Amino acid sequence: MKKIIFLLLCFVVTNGFSLGRVGDYLASGGVGITVGPSTFLLSPQLEYVYRDDLTISGLAQIGISDGVLFTGGGVARWLLGNHNYIKPTIEAGIGIALSSDILPKSFGVHLLGGIGADYFVSKDMSIGSMLRLNFAPPMKGFFVSWAILNARFVL
Repeated sequence: MKKIIFLLLCFVVTNGFSLGRVGDYLASGGVGITVGPSTFLLSPQLEYVYRDDLTISGLAQIGISDGVLFTGGGVARWLLGNHNYIKPTIEAGIGIALSSDILPKSFGVHLLGGIGADYFVSKDMSIGSMLRLNFAPPMKGFFVSWAILNARFVL
């Protein structure tokens, strides 16, 4: 039994994952909620692996309730830490926001910052969660979006 535990520990310690290689594309999708307005959230994303710890992507956030809230733009995502399987992440991005009957105005600039974590299931897949603070100053809007479950795949 001690040998099996030792071998498993050696595997975990020496066999870390990095999702994709430099130049690869990743597809991801998340489901969750937004708060302020309260909506059901869908968040598709297409990422380009720029460095082992940095991806550049296009992100859409679609909030659905009595109306629709849409944001779209460019995002940079940094993977932090040295753990082999769990990586904390931070995001920053800019884009546009559109709203139908949810925020005071219907169009504006969108700024976001986020924090989350990814668990690397394999070299080609990770699952995680991301909490984003969203600012839309011309729309007099601020909301929090939480992609409770997010999955990423190498294309």
